[in-house]
Amino acid sequence: AGSGTNSLTGFAGTATWCIVATNGGTYTNGGTTSFATFQNLSGGSGADSFTLSVWAHVTGTIHGGGGTDTLVGNNLSNSWSLAGTNAGTLTDSNGANSFQAIENLTGGSGTDAFVFADSAVVQGTINGAAGANTLNWDATNSLGSRRCNECHTIDPAKGFFGTNSKKSKTAEGVQNFKIPQL
Repeated sequence: AGSGTNSLTGFAGTATWCIVATNGGTYTNGGTTSFATFQNLSGGSGADSFTLSVWAHVTGTIHGGGGTDTLVGNNLSNSWSLAGTNAGTLTDSNGANSFQAIENLTGGSGTDAFVFADSAVVQGTINGAAGANTLNWDATNSLGSRRCNECHTIDPAKGFFGTNSKKSKTAEGVQNFKIPQL
């Protein structure tokens, strides 16, 4: 890839993307290929998993493509700003990582804060992984449309029971959480 804005699109089938440097890493789909200076990454038609290392980020957009895709945050403190359907920005000390068409979100070993805008919908699973993680709907106006139909490993002592009430707008200690498709 040369100067300017470069894009890399994956093939059909299941693939793993390991981002280990700014705009660089490895792509595995049957074989492994290294890439560098690609600001935009797009998955193919299968399930793609994009994993950020502690030293890396993508300066353009990570697009899941077809299939059910996953974005895994690095082992730093991560702020996940969710806006739109399966879209948002993952920000850590390396910078901002914009993402689209990503159905599953997984935090790293640090603190992960998942913050929903009013229009945000995640059609897959949010897994906070290790760390002190939060799930926050404070910015939403339509709390009733953000029900938790399938909650896993959520500590009821933290005030979240899989129902919607004013006290359950923020879930602390979230390890796994599924948002239903609206």
